[in-house]
Amino acid sequence: MADRSNSKRFFIAQSLTIILVLLCYTIVFASGHGEEHGYSSELWWDLVWRTMNFTILAAVLFKVLKKPVSDLLSSRQASIKENFDELDAKKGEAEKKYAEYEKKLSTIEQEVKKVVQEYIEQGEAEKKRIIEEAQKAAELIKKQAHFAVDQEMKRAKVALSAEVAALSVKLAEDLIKKNLNESDHKKLIDEYIAKVVHTN
Repeated sequence: MADRSNSKRFFIAQSLTIILVLLCYTIVFASGHGEEHGYSSELWWDLVWRTMNFTILAAVLFKVLKKPVSDLLSSRQASIKENFDELDAKKGEAEKKYAEYEKKLSTIEQEVKKVVQEYIEQGEAEKKRIIEEAQKAAELIKKQAHFAVDQEMKRAKVALSAEVAALSVKLAEDLIKKNLNESDHKKLIDEYIAKVVHTN
């Protein structure tokens, strides 16, 4: 429909051009001044033929090239539209990414604070764990020290008891040697033998 309308317009424009050229030619020669100024009728007919040839050539070119040029322009227009659509899509994606990065940048300070707080909490937990382990180790060392002291006390008591017993025996021996005479000695031996015989 648009092609027919364009064809009609072109045909009308072409016809009007031819009519105008012929009208000008007629006016010039009707006034009779054309030949006085050096314009012969041959020149005017030449101009008319050239104008008609140009108009016919333009009409033929328009008719022949109309479809390919129209297709070329349509495809070029579609390509340009496609490029604009692609650019709009890329612009939309870029704006979306920009908004995401802007949002991330606005929340990055909070994330940094959160990470720092987590590290502080982990450090506190590690400190508490180390202190608890140190306290347990100190308790264990204390228990081991008490146990070692108790063992040393027991050994010392046993050693002291043995030493006291040995000293007591020696003192008793010395006392007996000093105070025991021959008859007391004989009496003790007899009592001892009597006990041994009596037990068996």
